[in-house]
Amino acid sequence: MNPNTLLRLSAFAVMAGASSAAYAQSGNGSDVTGPPAWSLAGGAFAPLPTRGVGKSGSSAALELRMKRVATDFVNGVPQRSPGTVQLIPVEDVQAVGELLTTGSPAAQARVGRTLQSAGAAPATVAALTQALGELATVSPRSAPGAVLAAASQFDALVSGVPAEFLRDAPGQFLAIHVALVAMVNALR
Repeated sequence: MNPNTLLRLSAFAVMAGASSAAYAQSGNGSDVTGPPAWSLAGGAFAPLPTRGVGKSGSSAALELRMKRVATDFVNGVPQRSPGTVQLIPVEDVQAVGELLTTGSPAAQARVGRTLQSAGAAPATVAALTQALGELATVSPRSAPGAVLAAASQFDALVSGVPAEFLRDAPGQFLAIHVALVAMVNALR
């Protein structure tokens, strides 16, 4: 290959990488960086893409997606964080799967303890885990509103946690993020 062509290609690669290298966390002023997450703009844990999605979204597609996510999680199917691109530990995926399928107080408490021990506020954690637990018992008609409520609680948690929480996010938080992104995208 021509050395000038190689030099131009290298310069292009550096410029392309620099233009997409990092996104700052919005909402709380933290500087969480990383690769862009699926369709999320503005950062790895930017608000979930619920803008323009109504509570009367595609409930059939959503119900199928919710069941698939919950089943995959309970069965320990490997999940990769869209925010950090890291593989999430199986036990964290399964803990969130249990919460999504049973909604039990024990599952809510287990996930809640993990999030709180990483620095999330107890009240915000309780609201999120309760909203996630309610996904286990929704009807096809109420599913879109329940997913939007859970996404709203997730966004509230993200905007209120310290920057350290997001820099070294617990696996269960990452698993919740994966599940909610999939469910919100099913509403589109």
